[in-house]
This record gives sequence, structure tokens and C-alpha cells, in this order.
Amino acid sequence: MHRNDSFQRRLIRYPIAIAVIVILLITIITVFGYISGAPWVGMVEYTYNDAGSVTSIDGYKTFWDWLSLLIVPLVLAIGGSLLVVFVTHELDARRDRTAWSMRIAEDYLHRFEEHGRVKKYLLASETGISSSQELNIRAWGNWLEFVALLCNREMADIRLVQDLGIDRFIIEFYDDAKDLTIFKMTWKDDWQNIVKFVQIQEGNNE
Repeated sequence: MHRNDSFQRRLIRYPIAIAVIVILLITIITVFGYISGAPWVGMVEYTYNDAGSVTSIDGYKTFWDWLSLLIVPLVLAIGGSLLVVFVTHELDARRDRTAWSMRIAEDYLHRFEEHGRVKKYLLASETGISSSQELNIRAWGNWLEFVALLCNREMADIRLVQDLGIDRFIIEFYDDAKDLTIFKMTWKDDWQNIVKFVQIQEGNNE
């Protein structure tokens, strides 16, 4: 997915780079035409025939004559390229979001019973828990941190997370564990996205 994001960023840069180069060329040619008075640039006055029709200098097309023919196709080409890149990026982002959401749902089915067990471990942690119980707590916290990270970065469907009740699990885990001695440093080092997720949800509920 990271490789795909990098590829998308390069695709977005190409039309923009082409547009910048074209604008620079037009600017340079325009300035050159004013300074040098070169007839092919078309910056000098047109001449008129007896019928009053405009004729190009020396009878050939000037730079501005060609530019008037190219400007619309050029704008359409650049605009079309940007639109294709934007739509492709949005479709890829939606596909990635669906894939991550499906992974969360699959993991949730295997971890459903862990919430109640970990909650009991947290309540007993201040009086003493085994190392295996602490590992279970940390494993559950790490999974919730992973889900919170995807939600915070809009890489997963927050509605699915809410429908499954995982948002409630994250908030309850934070409320139960944040003041416990063995986890006070963990929030700063390992579970920052849980804290951010809770803050966002609390802000949305205000």
C-alpha cells in the first residue's frame, strides 16, 4: 500500500510538472518576443490587406496563432490527466479502506471474548496479576492501538468499527487502564493513537 501511495504521488506530479513547464515556456517566448521583436513570436502588429482582413507577418503563422489552436486541447489534456489521477487515487483509497475494514472485522471475530477477560485483568492489576495476564492486556491494547491508528488516518471504515462496538472497547480500555501504574508510560510510548481516538470521539459527542 505504501508503494501504491508513492506511485500515486508521482502520477499527480507529472501533469503538474508538464503544466509548469508549458507556462514557463510561454512566458519565456512572450518576453523574448517583446524584447527582440522577432516576427515569428507574433508580438508585433498585424498587417491588413485591401479587404481589411488580418494577415500574419510575412504570410506565415505566428506563435500566438498556433497557441490559440493549442490552448484548449492543452487545457483539456492536463485537466483530464489530473481528473484521471484523482479518480484513480480515490478508488485505490476506497479499496484499501475496504481491505483494512475486512481485516478488522475478521480479527474481531477471533478476539471477541478477549474484551471481558482483559477487563477483569485490568481491574485486578493493582493488586497483582501474572506476567501472562499482563501480556494478554498488552496484546489487546496493541490490537486496539492498530484499529485506532487506521481510524485516525481514515484508512478504515469508522462506521464498521462503531457497528461492531470496537470504538466502545477502545474507550473502555483507555478508561480502565490510563491510571494504572504499569501502563502510565505505555500511553506515551505505544498507545498514542488510542488516546487520539478517544479525544476525537469525545469531541464528536460534545
